[in-house]
Amino acid sequence: MIKPALHRFDSQLTKLSMSTSPPNSVILDIPPEYPIGSGQDPIKLGFPPLSLRTSLIDLYFQHCWNMNAVVVPRLFNNKLAQHDQVSPPLGHSDWIDFQVLLFMILARAARTTANREFCTSQNSFLEQGGCFAQVAHTLLAKCEHTPSINLIQALLEMCSYEQNGPKRFRNFMFAGMAVGSMYKLGLHKPPVDSNLSPLEIKERQVLFWMCNMRDVESSLNLHTPYKVDLSQCSVPMIEVTEVGREKRAYEWLQSISKLIMIARQFWEIPKNDGQLRKIKLNDVVELERQMTAWLQELPPDLQYRGGAKRSIDCMRLHVNFFFIKLITYQMLAEKFRTDPVLIEDDILFLYEQCILAAHGICQLYVEGDREWLFWHNFHYIAILQCVDMHMRDVRMAIRRGTDIEDAFCWLTKSTHLLCEALNERPLMDHDEATLIFNEVLKFWGVAATLIDEPTADFRDTKEFLDICFPEKSDRKFVVISVEPTQQTGDKNEGSKGKMDPAGATESNYLHMTRRFMKLLETEATHIIKMET
Repeated sequence: MIKPALHRFDSQLTKLSMSTSPPNSVILDIPPEYPIGSGQDPIKLGFPPLSLRTSLIDLYFQHCWNMNAVVVPRLFNNKLAQHDQVSPPLGHSDWIDFQVLLFMILARAARTTANREFCTSQNSFLEQGGCFAQVAHTLLAKCEHTPSINLIQALLEMCSYEQNGPKRFRNFMFAGMAVGSMYKLGLHKPPVDSNLSPLEIKERQVLFWMCNMRDVESSLNLHTPYKVDLSQCSVPMIEVTEVGREKRAYEWLQSISKLIMIARQFWEIPKNDGQLRKIKLNDVVELERQMTAWLQELPPDLQYRGGAKRSIDCMRLHVNFFFIKLITYQMLAEKFRTDPVLIEDDILFLYEQCILAAHGICQLYVEGDREWLFWHNFHYIAILQCVDMHMRDVRMAIRRGTDIEDAFCWLTKSTHLLCEALNERPLMDHDEATLIFNEVLKFWGVAATLIDEPTADFRDTKEFLDICFPEKSDRKFVVISVEPTQQTGDKNEGSKGKMDPAGATESNYLHMTRRFMKLLETEATHIIKMET
């Protein structure tokens, strides 16, 4: 039985899973001659009518492409026009790889609609667009061993689609297939074909860096060696020469690729943990220097300046920055365990960087949440990491007897964000998310009872390390993802500069916490009665 404290979340999650769409989704007109969603096999229906296809492709470039620029728009449109001119049947050997790509683009675009006809299950928004993805997977089985530019693009789109699906870990399989095809085509080397146009050269560069990004994500999640050996690759970083929407998309891709290159230096994932090299404080200082330089070198439109007008893709990029920084310092702390001489100041520096990164993520989500209309698992996972760090910070504050209220304020803020994710966002696994939130509430209640009675400070460095960074951390929630959500509009709001937990906003959260804790105490009484 779900405890009374979680009844409201369970009912809202049930309502969410049965909802027709995320907020602000569009509803497209489905021509009667295309009865998709009627139970017929989608592959037998063939291509969607031109009007529906055009609407979906427009939605793709409006909502999905800007931070996941897998295709070069002009080249894709040229290929689409050639496909229409030839008009090959579905599954034609000369066009099958492009058709896989086309249907995956339709599947991703369908995610931004409220049309239940596109969903393979009437019970979950997570499978929205599944009808188109089903066609793409059927076609993929016939061409997966014949690498091509179109095939790599289709596989990368499958990664993005599965990232937000019930079978999320399938995206790592598609990432591996994309990397393998990339090597077979030689995209890790300068092109040997002198007849390639500048756009075609850029297309190849984009695919290499996106494959590298997906490889890093897969290796970190699966704890396997990298497939992309950068020492054997000679592809220059993407240059941005475009204007308008394309300029912003490629600036975003360039920036996130450079950030992952920095972090990857310290994300050693060998075949066994015994190969981990020792990390010294100088390495940490160098990491901080490179990350600071990355921030300073960002294009003007992606700079996060206090008092300046900030775009949503700018805020989204900085969420990725703080998240990557957070898990990088967590991994460095794990490596410190191999050092026979632990220095408490070094551990404290790593710990403080993790806490500041968690503060940054929370603040950005609070500022930008209303503009991010389409969420996916990355948001939930990022917030979950913040909750984890803020729980540790409360534990540390209570132990040392200082800054307890500030730590509790930030825990309250991240817990409210987690609550919002539970109530309003489609998640991969609602039951698992509810159980996690239940544990967070338990910790919250315990912290509230101890907040006025801190224990004495402690000096043992080993204990300090174990409290800051528990040795048995749950890594299945550590996910690097730079997937796009819908990015619309700009938000003109002053930045708070430093992530200072003191202030009116935090006071309001503390007030809400106290009210919520009273509710938990009341419900705890009911729980005790039920259990007895």
